[in-house]
Amino acid sequence: MKNLAHDAIIDQSITTAIDREELLLRKYEHYKDILEDAETSALLKECATSARDHIDMLKNTLQKLDL
Repeated sequence: MKNLAHDAIIDQSITTAIDREELLLRKYEHYKDILEDAETSALLKECATSARDHIDMLKNTLQKLDL
């Protein structure tokens, strides 16, 4: 039998992590668009790519755990 409380904590933790990564992604994209410095914009683009990768990884984890 599954421990429902344990599953709920894991689900909530991963969901919160996804929400935070999505917020970071929006911030990176916003600042990248308004900055005129090409080097900083390129760095923020890389950060946005990492955030997308993290979101995908977290969603895949939720799916694998069947939560």
